Amino acid sequence: MDLLRSLPIGLYIEKPQTWIHQLDPRTKLLWAVGILLVCILTEWPFRWAMVGLFFIASLLSGLPARLLVKQWGGLLWLGAFVLGSAILAPDGLLIDPQPRSPVLGADLPQPTDYKYTLVQLGFLTITRYSLEFGLQVTASLLLLFVGTNLLLTTTTPEELALGVERLLSPLKRWGVDVDEVVLALALALRFFPLVVEEVQNLVRSVRTRGIDWKKFSYGKQARLVLMVSSTLVENLFARSGQIAQAMYTRGYTGPSNRLAGRTLSFSAQDFWAFGVFGLCLLGRFLV
Repeated sequence: MDLLRSLPIGLYIEKPQTWIHQLDPRTKLLWAVGILLVCILTEWPFRWAMVGLFFIASLLSGLPARLLVKQWGGLLWLGAFVLGSAILAPDGLLIDPQPRSPVLGADLPQPTDYKYTLVQLGFLTITRYSLEFGLQVTASLLLLFVGTNLLLTTTTPEELALGVERLLSPLKRWGVDVDEVVLALALALRFFPLVVEEVQNLVRSVRTRGIDWKKFSYGKQARLVLMVSSTLVENLFARSGQIAQAMYTRGYTGPSNRLAGRTLSFSAQDFWAFGVFGLCLLGRFLV
């Protein structure tokens, strides 16, 4: 099964052209930075509210429903696994409450309904701290995955590189080589699908030859993994050489003589996007 088609997370979708496609890449990059700030500065209720906001934005974006089901299905399964692992794991606080004074023969009622231990089933214990920790980690994970997925789904690598270049252009005054950074980013975004493709081809080649891993000893399995890994590295170096040769053939000698193929400009939709996100952050700190 094709991994890229079975779980299309982070892949650019050319059609249909939604309103998120039409946003300036700088707007979407600033949204991504805002998501990082949300994960750092806010608590889990607001993070879950932002996850709901991005879920609604995905539904209203106009992306195909089949694509959203595959993307959100995989992310929700991952979130459920992380949440379950976090709330069932020991919280690490090692709280052992002790009475302030000895009570002899007194059966006093609990003054409030507060309980630190919420669920106790044998060796499985769910406490308030573990539940809040699980909600925080899961919300942050989903928020990062959903935000970056929308960014990569609706933005080409070239647009991302151009947006990063425009945002980092003030650093050129201090001697930072922004063009080299943008070139490395663009090549990395283009090279990652090639890595996944090479891994899939090697896995298919092993399956085609009918190799049964269970019949091998640990030493033979290690040697086979080493052989497959060396083949993967060789193929990746060959792909890198092909990319370098293609750039050299097209007359590319450095970022200084690069011609920008597109100019960026903010539109009314970008200002609306900034306004909505700004109101969300303002509402969090005012409430």
